[in-house]
Amino acid sequence: MRATSAASDERPRRALTLFALTFANAAEAVEVLEAGYLLNLLDSKSDWQAWLSAGVYCGMLVGGLVAGAYADDPRFGGRRRTLTVALAVAAAGAALAALAPHLSVLVLARVVAGVGVGAGTPPLFALAAELAPNTPAGAAQRGVDITLVAFGWMFGAVYASAAAWATLGGAGDAAALDFDAGPSAPWRVFALLCVVPAVGGLLLVRAVVR
Repeated sequence: MRATSAASDERPRRALTLFALTFANAAEAVEVLEAGYLLNLLDSKSDWQAWLSAGVYCGMLVGGLVAGAYADDPRFGGRRRTLTVALAVAAAGAALAALAPHLSVLVLARVVAGVGVGAGTPPLFALAAELAPNTPAGAAQRGVDITLVAFGWMFGAVYASAAAWATLGGAGDAAALDFDAGPSAPWRVFALLCVVPAVGGLLLVRAVVR
């Protein structure tokens, strides 16, 4: 009876944790997909195209290697702390992109965001795998949990598409990457909207994940 009661008490916490991890994965998707929409605003003859496209992936390579090596080390705070730091870095990179005064700064911002995304992925899925109990039934549940968290990527893709449509869709030439434009420029508004999931994911993970 006590075991059944304890299991029931854990269900809301487990559901909230799954939601937080799914949200965090959606935030990572937004950061990766943001570059594609920004690329469409850049002059096709620009020498910066390749840098803008590759920046987030270069950052992910570095972040993934570092987090993969240190996320399990208790001296560095463990997986939860690694994930929260990663989301903070991703949010900082996204915010820097929205405020970028030059294309070179925008590329740097995409690299920073990529470091956050790459660093967040290993602990995110490791935490999801740990939610299910270490039993035969738990093994099946573990697969469901990881699938649900991975599905967050699709939510992130939908959010990024909707944000781009709302801010860039009908802006015409005003949507170009004009770095002299103020904070109301369509591309800056789009970039700011891409900050929201990373900040939301950070707050959720800090509040819910244990």
